[in-house]
Amino acid sequence: LKLLHINCRSILSETKMTHLETILIKHKIDIASLNETFLSNNSDFNLLNYDIIRCDRKNKRGGGAALCIRKSIEFTPISLESM
Repeated sequence: LKLLHINCRSILSETKMTHLETILIKHKIDIASLNETFLSNNSDFNLLNYDIIRCDRKNKRGGGAALCIRKSIEFTPISLESM
């Protein structure tokens, strides 16, 4: 299992998306953890062959996190909002 963690400082630019996609393919990453994505509810963020779990910052700019999990990996998200 190959894992990757990146502090994006915004994944919204085409350059950063291309760079991320290149890293995922070149290193055959199974799960990528991204922080400081700067995504909001209306941001479109997709990666070919990956399921995306997002936690966007609400009511503020910046922040946010995402897990990008290769589609061949079975998983079940767990909500901790009730804690």
